[in-house]
Amino acid sequence: MKTLALFVTGKRGSGKSTACRVALRILEARGIPCSGILCSSDRTPEGRPYRIVAEDVATGESCLLAERPIEGASDFAFCPESFSWAGSVLRSGVEASRFPLFLDEVGPLELVSKGGYFPFLAWLAQRGAGPIVIAVRSGLEAALRDVLDSAGPGLWRVESIVVREDNRDPIPQMIVDSLFRVADSTQCIYS
Repeated sequence: MKTLALFVTGKRGSGKSTACRVALRILEARGIPCSGILCSSDRTPEGRPYRIVAEDVATGESCLLAERPIEGASDFAFCPESFSWAGSVLRSGVEASRFPLFLDEVGPLELVSKGGYFPFLAWLAQRGAGPIVIAVRSGLEAALRDVLDSAGPGLWRVESIVVREDNRDPIPQMIVDSLFRVADSTQCIYS
């Protein structure tokens, strides 16, 4: 049995987080309890993010993950305590079998620097639990697949949906449809 890992990919600002949030609302409207972390960002008028907040989709609790000055080209300052909190939210969702689980967003922090959500991803890879929906930046899908396959091939069935400015509107329903196509009855969490 392979567990579905649905990658929602796209460039920064393409609408990955929004697509995941709308898909979550569709699932909740159908009475399907979800878990995970979705992020939102405050942006400059030019679209440059300067603050990232993580939200527990089950409780609505939120936490500041990162911020940087509005002006200038400085890097984000990440909050390790917030990522620890987010990791416990994610683990709790898996341990309670509250699926689908959403994880937004995996990027260079995790896949290059092995920070942020990386400890959770390594833990999750060993369990093959899901289905999961992961927002991931374009160009990092292979690295994320490698992390999931670190427990050995065969645990995960990876599908990808690419978000672009010209295809944003149908993406949330595509996410929901992919989750409903899960064929293995042990993963069918929907009635």
